[in-house]
Amino acid sequence: MKKIKLLLVCGSWSSGTTAVSGMLHAMEIPSVPPYFTTRDERTKVTYESILFRDILRALINEEGLKVTADRKKIMEALQIFKLKLEEHFKDRQEETVQLFMKDPLAAFILPEICSVFQTQLIYVLRPLKDIEKTRKRRMWFDHLGEKGATVIYSKLFSVMLNYSIPTLIIKYPELIKMPKIIAGALAQFCNIKDTLKVESAASFVINHKKV
Repeated sequence: MKKIKLLLVCGSWSSGTTAVSGMLHAMEIPSVPPYFTTRDERTKVTYESILFRDILRALINEEGLKVTADRKKIMEALQIFKLKLEEHFKDRQEETVQLFMKDPLAAFILPEICSVFQTQLIYVLRPLKDIEKTRKRRMWFDHLGEKGATVIYSKLFSVMLNYSIPTLIIKYPELIKMPKIIAGALAQFCNIKDTLKVESAASFVINHKKV
């Protein structure tokens, strides 16, 4: 079976995680489509694997922003998810497959995810006022804006303080201002040395409309 190395893009809704995931996709790091789509013309493709999305929502109440399953059920679901990923990538040549996943709800069970997978975390930070502004533009539910971001960022920083997990922090405003520099840092974190892939990642951001 293939070994799985998970690059987990973490952040709230409307925080810039789609832009960062798009950069990883541009660097030819795989994920597992199909992806969840939205009605927002600016970010139709979220890069949120429906496989991962369905697993998380069976364990976590999105609107209530709380875990609804016990740890045993969470671990069982993640082990099944791991087997599905190993099966999905079984025909790839490399022994260890580095892939990315992204979903805001992952923040609620990060310790469990990191205990099942070899994981590197990519935190995407954005000011709460900007997150809320985007939520209102999209006319999304309250929990998909500042309300949810406050809870999610609390979870993320708790993990960063209490666990030794490789973590890269990307501030969305800096990403928009300095896409080439951030693309370089992201590539280094993911052990991508192909300069053309780094340039492709930066170009994705440059061409990506602001959310």
